[in-house]
Amino acid sequence: MRLAKNTLSAVSVFVIITFSISLSSPQDLNEFKKQTAVNSPLLLESIGAYNIVLYRGLFYGLPKSLGPVDWKGGKVGTLPGVVTAPTAKKARALIPNTQTPSKDEAELKQDPLLLESIGAYNIVLYRGLFYGLPKSLGPVDWKGGKVGTLPGVITAPTAKKARALIPNTQTPSKDELEPLLNALTFIGIILIGILFVRFFIRLFVRRR
Repeated sequence: MRLAKNTLSAVSVFVIITFSISLSSPQDLNEFKKQTAVNSPLLLESIGAYNIVLYRGLFYGLPKSLGPVDWKGGKVGTLPGVVTAPTAKKARALIPNTQTPSKDEAELKQDPLLLESIGAYNIVLYRGLFYGLPKSLGPVDWKGGKVGTLPGVITAPTAKKARALIPNTQTPSKDELEPLLNALTFIGIILIGILFVRFFIRLFVRRR
């Protein structure tokens, strides 16, 4: 009787475990196996400036800038920038955004960022402000905070407004010059005609 009860209990536990595993996805199953079996650091993936590492059932987000760490000391979780989580998904969610900054984020950059070159000007983003810098200035001292006061420098809250404020320093094209040349030619012909008329009038008056 006691043997039958023990057998029934063992079968019940087996059925419960089998049913639980069947409800899990292959990814969850693999993750479960890794959590229970890995006793040495296991690099799972790399995300931006971070590595996701599994160690003794805990997932670590390690900044790559840390380099090699001492896992045996048990203090990896206290290192600067390290995040820990019970699952890989939660560890990924805790990792700071290390992707290329968006336009709004780029506006807050602390270093001068050359955006484009227009004619004799460069458009530079520095600490949220857009500068139109004449190339003739050469290197400038950004740390001094007086770039906006230099000759020819323009500033604007957006790149679009900075472009609009840049003087037109490009050489006119042939098509742009053609109407002006035609007008000058016409004026020249009229002046020459007037001079000829005056010359013949004076000549006629003298003969009389």
